[in-house]
Amino acid sequence: MKPILIFDLDGTIYPLSQPWAQSPLGKAIRENSIAFLSNQLKIPQKKANEAYETVNQKYQGEISIGIEKKYGISRHAFFEKVWNIEPKQFLPPNANLQNLFKAIPNKKIILTAAPLIWAERVLAFYQLQDAFSSVYTGEPDIRKPNAQAFGQIISNENVSAKALISIGDQIETDIIPAKKLGMKTVLVGKPNPMADYCISRIEEIEKVVQIL
Repeated sequence: MKPILIFDLDGTIYPLSQPWAQSPLGKAIRENSIAFLSNQLKIPQKKANEAYETVNQKYQGEISIGIEKKYGISRHAFFEKVWNIEPKQFLPPNANLQNLFKAIPNKKIILTAAPLIWAERVLAFYQLQDAFSSVYTGEPDIRKPNAQAFGQIISNENVSAKALISIGDQIETDIIPAKKLGMKTVLVGKPNPMADYCISRIEEIEKVVQIL
């Protein structure tokens, strides 16, 4: 049986030239979040910025969960407004991705901390809607780097951790929790000995899969 491949989305399927928070996409999400709070709470932009920073710190970056718990605002309402953006404004084109994923015969899954609205738009942008059998998003409470985010895939696929390979660009969220469960891992980007394999860009994944 060929191993099942678990792909991260942002920074993996496409590269991020900067850390998330400093990237144009990260900044746009932050600005949209503050505007959302200003509108929902009917407070000035400055107060909304302060509210955002408070939630960001208290909930360790889990803004949607924090807003829901602190203000009673549905996380799904948050996702629909804040992440309602077009990928073409932020993502580099890559005409090779569709053929790349078609050439990999393994079953493929997306596991992202982003909400479904964004995951679907990214996959549509790269014409990868049919490349993945399942898409696990960051909408529930259990999200990466929580190892249970990977554990749910083990349970749903009814396989052992050894039958899964986690592929991502972040050591803390894509590599460490997956290795804790016994998965093999592939790091995309700067090499790190904590990963089983390292590649500089996603186009190299086909070669790695062939030797696994």
